[in-house]
Amino acid sequence: MLEEQLHKCACCRSSNPNRKAGFVIDHDHSTGQVRGLLCHNCNIGIGQLGDSLSGLMQAVDYLRRHYDNT
Repeated sequence: MLEEQLHKCACCRSSNPNRKAGFVIDHDHSTGQVRGLLCHNCNIGIGQLGDSLSGLMQAVDYLRRHYDNT
């Protein structure tokens, strides 16, 4: 899988896993299906946002409301 992802995080495309043990196997907590390999930061971020699109969209909406265009 890591070769398929060109040795990069499936989310942010960084080649740095940000942990000594390497990339994290990301999976759907409901089905157990593996989605890809993530760096530590993306794995933590997705988990903190509830592992859901609604959590991610709420964060996107928040950032859009507070984005400084200057």
